[in-house]
Amino acid sequence: MPTSRILILTLALALLGCGDKSDPATQSKHDPAPPSQGDAATEKAPPREVAPSPPAPTPPAPQPPVGWTQDLKQMRFPETAAAGKMHGQPFQPQTGEVSRVRGRFLTLRQGEEFSPEVEVKILLSGGKGDTFSGKSYEVAPDANPATAAEPLPPVTLFCKGQDPQNPEPVIFTSRYALRLEFGQESDGKLPGKIYLCLPDETKSYVAGTFSAEVEPDYSKPPRPDETPCVVGRIALPGKQEINVITGLVGLTADGTPVSNLTGTALVPDVETSVSSATAPPQRSSLAQDAEAGCVCRHARLSPGRYLVFVGSGDRYIDWRWVEVKDKAPLTLDFALDPKAAGVLEVTLAKDAKDGVRLIPLDEAGKVPDIKEALSLLSLAIKTDVPAKDGRVVLDGLRPGRYRAVAGAVEKDVTVKAKETIKVDLSAP
Repeated sequence: MPTSRILILTLALALLGCGDKSDPATQSKHDPAPPSQGDAATEKAPPREVAPSPPAPTPPAPQPPVGWTQDLKQMRFPETAAAGKMHGQPFQPQTGEVSRVRGRFLTLRQGEEFSPEVEVKILLSGGKGDTFSGKSYEVAPDANPATAAEPLPPVTLFCKGQDPQNPEPVIFTSRYALRLEFGQESDGKLPGKIYLCLPDETKSYVAGTFSAEVEPDYSKPPRPDETPCVVGRIALPGKQEINVITGLVGLTADGTPVSNLTGTALVPDVETSVSSATAPPQRSSLAQDAEAGCVCRHARLSPGRYLVFVGSGDRYIDWRWVEVKDKAPLTLDFALDPKAAGVLEVTLAKDAKDGVRLIPLDEAGKVPDIKEALSLLSLAIKTDVPAKDGRVVLDGLRPGRYRAVAGAVEKDVTVKAKETIKVDLSAP
C-alpha cells in the first residue's frame, strides 16, 4: 500500500476514538467505572430486618371462686348444708354452736372440737339472757365500724396450716359481706342460714343452712334435750385464780366405755365456760356463771355406771360414783381444797419400772366393774409417776379411800388430810 494511504488510515482511526481508553477524557459515558473495593461491599444484600417479638400476654387477674361476692343482693341462701372454701380449701362445717357465757359466738367448725381443721366464729351482739331466735344480721363491705348504727360483728377465721409463720387466727372487723338469719330455737338447736364472704386473698366464703347447738343456761335446770344429765356444784377455795378440770369415766349398760375431760382457768368474777364432746352426743361442760356459780354439767349420758370428778392441781380430784338409770337429772356437790391434801408413799420392788395407779373407791369401799375405762383415770389423777429406787411419792391427793395398784399387786388405802400414808406394794 502506498505510504500516503497508510498515513490517512492512521489519522482516521485516531479521529474515530481508537486512542488510549485509560484516559478519562476519552472514556465513553456508557462505560461504567471499574468497581472499587468499597463499592463491592455495598453490593452485598442488606441484612434482613427481624420483626420485634410481640409483648408477653398479661396473665388474667385471678377470679374469685364461684359463690364469692361482695354484693348483698346476689347473696341468695342455698338450700343445701353450709359449705364453701376457706384459704382455697373446701370447707364443709360438721358442727355449729352458739355460746352464751364465753362471748356470744356463732361457731362453724370442720374437724375435731379441740383440734379443728377450719373454724369460723362470728361475735354477735346481745345480752346474756337474749335469744337469737328470729334474729338476722346484714353487713355490707363498705360499712364503717365508726359510724354504723350497730357494732359490726367481728369474724374470726382459723385454718390449720394457713400460715406456718403466723398460725394465729385472722380477725376481720370490716370489708366483709354477711347475711345471717336465725330460725326458732327448739330442744337446744338453733337453725339458720348464712352467707359470708371474706376479703382475704383467697376470697374465703361459706353459704348455706346450718343447725347450731345452743349452750345451756347454767343457772337453770337441764333442758329435756340434755338429759340424762349430771350437774355438779363446785365450791372453790378463796378468791384467787384457779385451774379446774371436770370429767367422767364409766361404762354404759351395753358395755361401751365412755370418758370425757375438759377444764380451764377460772378467774374470780369473770364469767367463762368450756366444753368437750369427745363421744357425741355426750357433752361435758365447766362454767363459772354469775348466777349459778362454778358448775359442771355432763349431758346426754347413756344409762350406766360412772365416776364423775372435778379436780385442781396435778392430782387433787373430788369424785362421786353415780348410777345413771333414767332421764332424771342428778345433782352433786363437789369441793376443791388442795391445801387439805394428803401424801401417799408407795414402796415397790427394786426392779419395778411402772408407776402406780390409784382408783377411787365407791361408798361401799368397792371398785365398780367398768373394765378398761379405769385406765383413763391417769389423765385426771396423773399417777403415772415413774418409780425411783423402788419408791413412788404421790402428793396433792384428796383425802379418801383408794385402791393402789402396781402390776399384779394391789391394796386399799385411806389418804388423810395433811398426812403422809405409806403402803408397801413390793410383794403380793
